[in-house]
Amino acid sequence: MKAHIVRDTLFFCASVCIGSTPIHAQVVTLTENQSPSDIVVVAPSIEVDSVETNREHALPSEHALPSEHALPSDSEIPSDSELPGVACNERPCKSFSSSCGPTWTATADGLFLNRSTPADNLLLFNVGAPSQNLNASSFNFASRTGADLTLTRHLGACDSLEVRYFGIDQWDSSNSFLTTPGSSIQFNFATPGFADSGTPVNSRYGSELQNAELNLRRRYNDWLTLLTGFRYLELDETLSINVPSVPFPIDLRVDSRNRLYGGQVGADAKLFDRGGPLTVSALGKAGIYGNAAAQNGLISNTFISFPANANASQTSFVGELGFTGTYRWSNNLSLRGGYRMLWIDGVALATDQLATTSFLPPGFGPPTTVAANGDVFYHGAFSGLQYAW
Repeated sequence: MKAHIVRDTLFFCASVCIGSTPIHAQVVTLTENQSPSDIVVVAPSIEVDSVETNREHALPSEHALPSEHALPSDSEIPSDSELPGVACNERPCKSFSSSCGPTWTATADGLFLNRSTPADNLLLFNVGAPSQNLNASSFNFASRTGADLTLTRHLGACDSLEVRYFGIDQWDSSNSFLTTPGSSIQFNFATPGFADSGTPVNSRYGSELQNAELNLRRRYNDWLTLLTGFRYLELDETLSINVPSVPFPIDLRVDSRNRLYGGQVGADAKLFDRGGPLTVSALGKAGIYGNAAAQNGLISNTFISFPANANASQTSFVGELGFTGTYRWSNNLSLRGGYRMLWIDGVALATDQLATTSFLPPGFGPPTTVAANGDVFYHGAFSGLQYAW
């Protein structure tokens, strides 16, 4: 606090502001008979601790006040992890940001799949007794076990990248019947072939399925997730027939091969979720694929063998539908189980190849081609574990 005399006027100036209470300057006018010493100025009591404390409550300057219409910057928008109390599936989508949930999720399921019975197709018969025959529909496949493995990298509250593999190594079915002698057995090739009857006809049909996928999933709302991705599928089959006739036993083998490549779309919907440990969901996928199909045939006896091979390109369809029940055992571990169905159309099946296979030398009969218009259906249960971290 300072005092100044200017033209008989004494100014006391105080430039102290404590919190929001300023101390204003005082102006005192002297009379002719007064001197500055006659004026007593009592300064207000100021405690240092109060000054330091009230600095914390000082009002911001005019320039520090935000504009009424100012928008927050991207850095001021809370991330998924900064929204406590809000469920992950209710948070706004921020692609490729940290998620409030796990970073990784892995599932391991055991498959118990059945393969559909082949369509009716007469492969061979005893000319003298047509009821003695081998039909493709006589091959019945039992349930086979396989593995279904998925690894998911979560990219945010809404996005995730999924890698999946499943496969069944071998479905097998065998058939055998006895033919009466005195006639011949006709093979229904493109150009029919014959063997002596009176012997058993032994046959075996094998099928193998392998699948790999890469999918990008995005949560649409709290109950629906959409996906798009790439699928690669292999379907390989083998048909072998043995006719141990004398003196020329016949061995026939036909292999079919399918390599499907293409894109797919799908949806994963929650059917039951009341916030408890149990949820039920349905997953559907469909895609159009290019199929590099091929067939390789070989017929032989004791002295000679004749091959027949062909390749073809085919447009194929794959559709998948599954229902899954999940029970959350702990924060990281869940138990899973459900039922799955898979349709494949536009593929080369081993039993379809005999009618398009010619074992005659080129120029002596129709050329060998690939019959790639078959379809197959798989269905069965699965169960396994899911672990998230």
